[in-house]
Amino acid sequence: MRLALIIFFFISQNIFSQQLKISGEIVGLEDSDIMFGYYYGEKQYIKDTIPCINGKFVISSSDKIDKGIYFILLNDNQNFQILINEDLVFSFKTDISEVISKMKFINSNENSKFYEFQKFTSKKNLEVLPLKNKLEAITIDDLEYSETLNKIEKINLEVINFKNNFMKKKLK
Repeated sequence: MRLALIIFFFISQNIFSQQLKISGEIVGLEDSDIMFGYYYGEKQYIKDTIPCINGKFVISSSDKIDKGIYFILLNDNQNFQILINEDLVFSFKTDISEVISKMKFINSNENSKFYEFQKFTSKKNLEVLPLKNKLEAITIDDLEYSETLNKIEKINLEVINFKNNFMKKKLK
């Protein structure tokens, strides 16, 4: 009987504990401290400060972790977001030069999907930025104004369609 209770105790600890362990690697990141934080309303709060050695760090917690969007703040005030939901143990690797576009996740399907969306919208933002700058430099009477505006609207429509299809297909 005593052995059964001990076994039950250890099994229940493993099943019911919410151990967070996120292993990160950012190629090119110098030795520094990174900050792991969360959003509450419109404010950001730092949950932990973690040492980063040779671009590698581990965010871990045995405390209950609320589901949501969290951020990782690097030493140069550059930050990126991760989702914490069902996947509590996962890893990622990226490069400091292009954090979003080079982001790869292991054992986090939801973050992989999230970054697929992030990569697409980032790419489209890069496409639309020079067009917006061009619009600011010309007048509404200029022949290129209407053409440039149409290109921007076309890209915006692509993003809306991608988002709608993404939500239907990927987040099921």
